[in-house]
Amino acid sequence: MQSASAALAAAYPAYRRVLRLTLKDGTPLDSGQDGGAIVALVRKEAEARHGKGGAVPASGGVRPDGGQGGAVRLRNDWLTVEGGKVKNIDYENNLSS
Repeated sequence: MQSASAALAAAYPAYRRVLRLTLKDGTPLDSGQDGGAIVALVRKEAEARHGKGGAVPASGGVRPDGGQGGAVRLRNDWLTVEGGKVKNIDYENNLSS
């Protein structure tokens, strides 16, 4: 299993280059920018969802539908939305959950 993981990790940079991912300004997206780009997308989607009347669980709350059809209960311990605007995103906490 570890050799497969190592092989995938070694191939990942080349795979990323083939995708030619860019930020909105056209700057190539590299691994050093991933976190910021993901946080920006989460912010945009959470605010859009809230704006359309969708549920964004309160900090410490659980998704109203339980997530994954109720099979998984996901606690929101990383995203704070107040008044329809994202106030805080604890990206590192999200990754460690």
